[in-house]
Amino acid sequence: TSIVEASVDPLFLISERGIIQMVNGAAVEEFGWTRSEMMGMNISLIVGGGHGQNHDEYIKRYLKTGVAKVLGKRRELQAK
Repeated sequence: TSIVEASVDPLFLISERGIIQMVNGAAVEEFGWTRSEMMGMNISLIVGGGHGQNHDEYIKRYLKTGVAKVLGKRRELQAK
């Protein structure tokens, strides 16, 4: 986790339901919430640009089909 923590970019680890399980220091600094406040939140509360409202469906589609359209790829999204 030291590599994740050293990143200057906000990074999140989410569950198969979109629940935030890990955040790095850059995410804490960028969004102004504490780690404990973000842990347990749905990532859709952070994802902006129209993706937030659809994010849970993106995850469900991946779990159903196994087809990863963006999973494992670096993405830059506008936050709320």
